[in-house]
Parts: sequence; C-alpha cells; structure tokens
Amino acid sequence: MSDTLSQAHIMALDHGFMDARVLLTEGRPRRVFGRRPRRVCVIGAGISGLVTAKVLLEDGFDPLVFEKDAALGGVWSPSRTYPGLCANNTRDTYAFSDHPYPPTAGMFPSAEQVRDYLGSYADRFGCARACGSAARSCAWHGQRARRAALWSPCTRTMGSS
Repeated sequence: MSDTLSQAHIMALDHGFMDARVLLTEGRPRRVFGRRPRRVCVIGAGISGLVTAKVLLEDGFDPLVFEKDAALGGVWSPSRTYPGLCANNTRDTYAFSDHPYPPTAGMFPSAEQVRDYLGSYADRFGCARACGSAARSCAWHGQRARRAALWSPCTRTMGSS
C-alpha cells in the first residue's frame, strides 16, 4: 500500500492542540500531525509497553520506549527466564489480535518463542525504539496551556552507573 496521502486518506481532527491528517499504513489509519508529533515516553518494553507504543504511533504520537533490560519482552526477556520455560497459556490465547503467532510456534510457546513473537510485533509496528535505556526517574513540570502535561524522564544507558 502506498504511503502517499490522497483526499480519501485525509481527515481533519479537532483535538484542540494540533491539526492532523490520517494516513493509511498497512491498511490502518495513522494520524500524522501537521507539525511535529507529540513525544511520549513509555516506561517498559514488555507486552503492555509494546501495545501502548503501537497505539500511540497509530494515534500520531512519537513514542520513545525505555526498557532497563538490554532486550524487550518484560518478564520474557532473557535475563528473567530460564531454560525450558514455556507459557502456561496456548499461543492462540496469548497472542495480539492483529499479530498471530507463526504456525511453527509450539502450542505452549517457549520463552524464546515468546521473545521472538514480541520482537516480530515490535518490528512490524515499529514500536520499540530506545530499548536498553532505563528511566531512573521522572520529574513533573506541571501543565501547560491546552492541557499538555509535562514530564522529563532522567535516563541512563545500561551498563553505566
């Protein structure tokens, strides 16, 4: 599918803070702001963090995902699993509705298969930038006009103190 905008793909939104257009990518609408997208940070690249980043991307935001581990996956990252670990749910009940497991995955996927699945989800939807950077703290700066909340994450790269 073409990423070019046509009149059929453009829709005006009235959010009160930015003009936006909708662009169809991979058959799904994705809002593209007239100005630069709003930067949003997501803490954690586990299942919830990846889904959050994907939805934010689809809504036209620019999410930056911080994950303290060197790999994405949350509880499924290599540092938190052990050999022989498998999901206690079947792959059909432990999958995103828009991204099925590959048919080669076991009925009860191994930790490695779950990690591969989450990695393929992040690659497909482009929702896992900046893994390997941990958010140490977040500072609240109050609210600006138009209801924009301002937080500043303090980060560090893994391996540094």
